[in-house]
Amino acid sequence: MYTGWTGRVMAFLNYATQLVVLNFLWILGTLLGGFVLGVAPATLSLGRLVTALSLGDPSGSLWRDFWSYYFAQFWSVNKQAWVFTALAIIAGADLYAFRIAAYNGIAGTGALLAPFIIVALLCVVANAYFHASRLRFRDTQWATLKFAFLSPLAFLPATLAIILINIAFFMLTWQLPITAVLIGFSVPLGASIVIAGHAIDRAYHSGFLATDRLLTDADSAWRSRHEADPTLAPQAPKPSRFKKLGKRK
Repeated sequence: MYTGWTGRVMAFLNYATQLVVLNFLWILGTLLGGFVLGVAPATLSLGRLVTALSLGDPSGSLWRDFWSYYFAQFWSVNKQAWVFTALAIIAGADLYAFRIAAYNGIAGTGALLAPFIIVALLCVVANAYFHASRLRFRDTQWATLKFAFLSPLAFLPATLAIILINIAFFMLTWQLPITAVLIGFSVPLGASIVIAGHAIDRAYHSGFLATDRLLTDADSAWRSRHEADPTLAPQAPKPSRFKKLGKRK
């Protein structure tokens, strides 16, 4: 436990180092699966470790914890995440069509950019809720995807925060490409999953999967550190505007 201002500096440096390492691991995991099969397990494993980091109890072995969860969830998460891959392909095809039309000076090319923006934002936001829910629930494919795509409407403040974070980091990496190599993926993806998970926890108060010792231990440690603070004590579940988002277990 770090104390004092020097402790806070050391904690910040430790967190920053973990985010840089996780960014490298995410890129490596995505490439290992040929992108199409690698991005989902890499993102889920990244989200798990950033969630533990946000609870103040980071992993003591990023390499081991990232790859063990990556391979354990590889086929399971890919069976449900193919929808996001399809959306990414559609968005990429639309962007390619926009660039071709703009290059050839075709009138009204701006209209081709609107579908890309809509699909890209939908994919980013729903993807965050999808991975956050995977860290907390196990359900059927239909129920999980239904929850992921309806949650952005149920948790509007969190959804807006996710959109703003991703836009900010997109602009940052556009101006400073080196940040994409350092934290360009771990921060926006990890922060989005943490924000989505916080919104889910406030609504359902479900906690993490009992089989995930990393997150359950981190959550227990966080609660024990803050149990004396009434503002941080567990709150009773609040009714969601979408009571049938998906069958939660």
